[in-house]
Amino acid sequence: MAIHPLPPLVLIAFTIAGFSQQDIIENEVNKIWISKNGEFHKTQEYINSVKQYESDGGRTVFAAIAMSRDGNGEENLFTPPKLNEVLDRMAELDKVTVEYKGEIYNNQDLCYSNSFGPDTAYEFVCARFSPMDLFEETGQIEFTEQARLTWYNKLIFPQLVVPRLARYGVVLDYCLSDGLLSTGDHCDHDYKMRVDEEYAKAQGHPEYYNPFLFFEDIGQFEQNNRCNICLEKNFNDLMDDTTQKYKGIFSALEKRLVAEPLFVSSPVNGNLSSVALLGIVKESIADIDRRMIEEFFVYYNARRVYGNLAASSYAEAYNQFLGTDIATVCQDCISNITEAEAMKHLFNHADNTYSSDNTAGLPFPFWNEETGYAFDYSDSAVLKPIGGSGIDLSGEFINDVSGVGTGDLDVILNDPILVWTLAGHEPMTGKCGNEVISGTNSGNGSIDRQSSLLIRLASQNLCSEYYPPFEEKDLKTKRYFAKTWYDLLTNSPTFLGITKGINDPYTYTLALGCGYGFGGKRFAFTGKSDEEILNASSGEIYWLEEGQTLGPLDANLLIGKSEPAVSEYSRSNPLTKVGAIQNIYITSTPELIVKRVQHCRRPNGPITNLTIEDAEEILYRYKIAMEDTWSRDWNDDSSGGAVKFVGFYDDTGAPGTLARMLEEITLSGGVLMFLSYALIAIFSIAFLASSDLVESRVGVTFCGVLLVILSFFSALGLTILIGIKLNVTIGWTLPFILIGLGVDDMYIVSIALKNRASYEKEDLVAAMQEVVTPVTMTSLVNFCMFAVMNISSIPAVYETARAAMIAVVFLWLTVLLCFPAFCYLDLMRQRDGRCDVLFCIKSNKARTPSTSAVDESGEDKKKKTSFTAIFYNKFYKPLILEPNTLRTISHISIWCLMIILVSFGVYGFSTAKVGLGLENFFASHSPSGEWAKARTETLASWPITMNWGEVNYTDPNTQLQILKQFEDILDTPHVSEVDTLQLWIAQFSIWTTKQCDSNFLKDDPSQPECGQDMVYYDGSKCEGTWIKNRIGLREKYFAGYSDICVALEGGICRPTSEMHPDELKQLEQEGIYNPVTDANESWCPIFSGWSDAKFEFCLQNWRKYTGGAGGLPLVPDSATERGGCSGEYNSDDEIVFPIKLSSGPLMYGIQLFSHEDTVDLIQETREICEDSEELHCFMTGAPYSYWEQYIHVKELLIVSIGLSIAIGFGISTIFLFALLNAEGNHSVGKIAKGSLFGALLIAVSCIVSVITVVGLSALAKVTLTAFSVMSFLLSIGFTVEYSVHIVHRFITAPLNFKTGTERVEYAMSFLFLPTFMSFASSTIGISCLGFSDINFTKVYFFQPLLIVMFVTYFYGCFFLPVVLSKCSFSFLMLGENEEENKDNDKVQQQGKQDNDPSPVSDDVEEGDETSLEVNPPPVV
Repeated sequence: MAIHPLPPLVLIAFTIAGFSQQDIIENEVNKIWISKNGEFHKTQEYINSVKQYESDGGRTVFAAIAMSRDGNGEENLFTPPKLNEVLDRMAELDKVTVEYKGEIYNNQDLCYSNSFGPDTAYEFVCARFSPMDLFEETGQIEFTEQARLTWYNKLIFPQLVVPRLARYGVVLDYCLSDGLLSTGDHCDHDYKMRVDEEYAKAQGHPEYYNPFLFFEDIGQFEQNNRCNICLEKNFNDLMDDTTQKYKGIFSALEKRLVAEPLFVSSPVNGNLSSVALLGIVKESIADIDRRMIEEFFVYYNARRVYGNLAASSYAEAYNQFLGTDIATVCQDCISNITEAEAMKHLFNHADNTYSSDNTAGLPFPFWNEETGYAFDYSDSAVLKPIGGSGIDLSGEFINDVSGVGTGDLDVILNDPILVWTLAGHEPMTGKCGNEVISGTNSGNGSIDRQSSLLIRLASQNLCSEYYPPFEEKDLKTKRYFAKTWYDLLTNSPTFLGITKGINDPYTYTLALGCGYGFGGKRFAFTGKSDEEILNASSGEIYWLEEGQTLGPLDANLLIGKSEPAVSEYSRSNPLTKVGAIQNIYITSTPELIVKRVQHCRRPNGPITNLTIEDAEEILYRYKIAMEDTWSRDWNDDSSGGAVKFVGFYDDTGAPGTLARMLEEITLSGGVLMFLSYALIAIFSIAFLASSDLVESRVGVTFCGVLLVILSFFSALGLTILIGIKLNVTIGWTLPFILIGLGVDDMYIVSIALKNRASYEKEDLVAAMQEVVTPVTMTSLVNFCMFAVMNISSIPAVYETARAAMIAVVFLWLTVLLCFPAFCYLDLMRQRDGRCDVLFCIKSNKARTPSTSAVDESGEDKKKKTSFTAIFYNKFYKPLILEPNTLRTISHISIWCLMIILVSFGVYGFSTAKVGLGLENFFASHSPSGEWAKARTETLASWPITMNWGEVNYTDPNTQLQILKQFEDILDTPHVSEVDTLQLWIAQFSIWTTKQCDSNFLKDDPSQPECGQDMVYYDGSKCEGTWIKNRIGLREKYFAGYSDICVALEGGICRPTSEMHPDELKQLEQEGIYNPVTDANESWCPIFSGWSDAKFEFCLQNWRKYTGGAGGLPLVPDSATERGGCSGEYNSDDEIVFPIKLSSGPLMYGIQLFSHEDTVDLIQETREICEDSEELHCFMTGAPYSYWEQYIHVKELLIVSIGLSIAIGFGISTIFLFALLNAEGNHSVGKIAKGSLFGALLIAVSCIVSVITVVGLSALAKVTLTAFSVMSFLLSIGFTVEYSVHIVHRFITAPLNFKTGTERVEYAMSFLFLPTFMSFASSTIGISCLGFSDINFTKVYFFQPLLIVMFVTYFYGCFFLPVVLSKCSFSFLMLGENEEENKDNDKVQQQGKQDNDPSPVSDDVEEGDETSLEVNPPPVV
């Protein structure tokens, strides 16, 4: 055997080479915790293989929890002071910035969305979801002046006002039975329900009466609604016909002005020559398109709305006004004005001269335009209203283009569209003013004062800096100022009641969400009682768009610790307490940040040189800043306020909370590691030290411990070099476990050598020959045990196992090849009489080698006083070995204890729970730990998504099956509700039918945007159809006039009564629909008979015109730049074809309060998706990535245990047989029997040990995870560590030891000390884990491993010897015949003494602590 050491320099080299590498810590949780096998892994591999980067990019999320400090969140958070505290912290969060390379980056640069549509980036608030959106006060911290203007200019006016005003006149003229161009009574019912109070009462819905809300109804009608069908058809026809007609009119007017040189009088331009007018007409011709025509009708209908809807209130105000003394100075005032006369007054006001003094003006016709006084009849003036649009739109429309060439030019030029168009080219200087309107100047002081007061009360100061030019006049056009006047009118309190630049979605609601009125406000908690706040908060939570795109926000994600529970509270069963809330802040990933900061509207200028690496660093710093800001004073209960704030950032894009925590935990064990090693070293030295400074082995023991430590870290160095990063499991298990195993083997070598009591090389070799087999066996079993852990699909487990396998090899090589060389040097020191440690000092006594610690008579030559000897002789031996009553009692007790432990183990295993949550990873006293606890206990939800692969999307059956799977998933108990319309294929299918509403609001008015408007190359259209609902798909919910608001609309199928009549006719012609038998049928949209090419064409147009495609992969960088603005793109990205992957909308797994709940979610949804034989789909999201492993964790445990024990049994059998057969002392049959039985005893010890460990750990609330499985398997390693040595020494005991008890005594007299030292040193190392403040470490490593230590020591050193003491079988007696070899030993020993040049002393040193009392064998 080689005795030269493996140079420690090699070990040092491996250590330095590995630990000097960059990025050696694994902080990506998906590379630690997520299974690399199973359904989810297959899903992820498929997704990664086909999914390209989507143009909407990725996102990373900050989950910010606020909870009441009182009772750790048990008290109500919804009180005014606490809500204000939350708002203050939210305001701080919005101001977080980070500096990088001289640039400042803020929320607008990094949030996922800072716009709500085209041309609004950097001008709107960042998207985030919060229950604080329930309250009006939130708008004060969320909305800047710019955001309020953007909301009005880009949302309210163009998307709410414009399309409705443009259509309003069509309803009046075409769709009412008394309309000027009536086509029927299509809108009579819906119109009267809003404008006729008596009619609404007669219909049983008096609450529905509100004239201005008919304006909101336009655009909310179902597409099959009779009123809507009439409205949309006539609107489109009117816009198209009018556009074409006025192109002809302007062309004809141009020709006439060229042909007839004359002076004309234009209501806009005044008296001018035809040449001058011709120039204006030529400029105006370019304006004539559908967009300009629609704009005209917007303002023309605003005029009509003013006259129609305000006439009643105007007449009432007019008559009240004239009921005062002021009427005495009015010479031509009409008493008791009618609504018809009132309407005329209002139209006159709209057509009146624009006023820069008081632009809003007053409609009463009381003022002298020259003097400005009311009822001033000087100079025979005609009294008029104050203010007006400045453009007279009261003229008649031209009906016939041919009449333009010959008709009266004065009449022609009064055509409202001509007037409006020409006004756009007539310069005008003016401003928007709020000057005081004058009263009367009658000379009667009382009347003049009264009129002044009343007029002031009636006046509206509507102008502001948001209607430029304000205060200072500027040059614009007449049409510009006319639009300003109409905009003021539309926004005035008598119509929309909105204040531009002041109102926002919190102070002006659109009646789109349940509980919100048109023009109302969100609930203001200031000054309200707790009960009022809770009652108001018991409805749905909406973001700014009131659910139109996202639907109601899921309260399971946002509300926690509520009473009633989230699933139970409602307006009829209101909240009585909310203990916690969670805000969700969505941030861009680095790829999107790089694009975002290139935007042309970025306030501090575009940044065009930012790299992905730069963006990652910016995002990393931003995450830390957000966490620090939100979680400030989280643990300061005295001055931190009444609300505790804690947050968690995910790891997408840049390391977040968990990644930083993983790195911190992985590296945080250094102090405990050092403490563990120091204690092990001290303990080892204490047991191997001696008062005899020469016999003492402190130095070699210390060197052995250092060698083991160095060997372990050099193994880690090699592990790093081969590409395995250090993870939290490696950091918190192997340094504490493997050092103990290595030191255990070192003890075996040290004590074997010490017991030989000799200083010659041959004795060292003999000692090593004695231990090499058991040490190799235990190392090989440990190696194989760690190899078995590679069957786990969890990276943390199999990578830890691989690191451990390398370490086991290094430790084995070190203990057997390197440490013996140091032992040999120490022997030479002892032989030369040199002191331990201080080896330069020599003792005056020479050493005499001795071959045995026991003489022929059996008397101990060295009396022992060590603690171990005392413990063995006074405690262990009487209990286990000496034939007396005490031994009988102890044996029975040990058997009883074994039965009890195994019973507890079986029970514990049968009741064991599974799972490891985020709360287990974080330190309990940390903001992230508090967040994880609150998230688990009260906000237990996770985002999930459905996915489909390369299926036949053009097949109607596939389309319906996708809808069915989606709705079936929503029906499971742990998935939140989502409208079916959120699914892309549902949106697309509806788009292909007449239920498409995309033409209501178009980017280009001349381009229809529904599927049936898209013509494919073969002349067919992107037109779908309907099929009978035969598979139970959900129907859409239709509220009608019910006062019950339903936040979700349900499915996309619809009953026959809600079908579009044109589509029913088509279905009837095709023989699919029978009006008689199918009256109660349900219908679902499909598209069929399309080629793949047509499907691609239609889908691309759907994406282009509607912006849809959520869930479909897009070709990177294929969108075109919008409007020449860098960073702004159209939604015309190319969809990747063929579609190999599509995804559903974001859903949430809810009420996941336990790991079992999450496993239930996985199994319930997989039964519908992955297990479907009709159509395969697959689920993704945190529950599937992290919790899938727990479905099969018990199976993993059983298989791992079985394999480990089987391998241990096989190795033990082979080694014992090979060793004993090589000695040749017994027959092959006997050796085979003995080897098999010995291996069986080792296996049985392992079985009872692991059952006990698993069960007791489960009872100690250690759940089953891959990490705890690894800890459980270590029980096999430690059991083998004890049992192999004991069984090996038992069966190789000399043949003169006849009984099982004698052979056990022979084994344990030698092994008691090393096994006790092994147990003690390993327990010391494990105990240090208990000082960690990381709950994960304590629960999944410290607790089970501490149980492992005591259980395996009990079974290995107490239970196994008791069993062996009863095994006096002859086939287990496989040792040498000591009587035959005794004479030979004497001759060999005498030869050694004759050849020894050193002086011989008869003195025997007292105090040696290596030998234990062994009774001599009986003389046969």
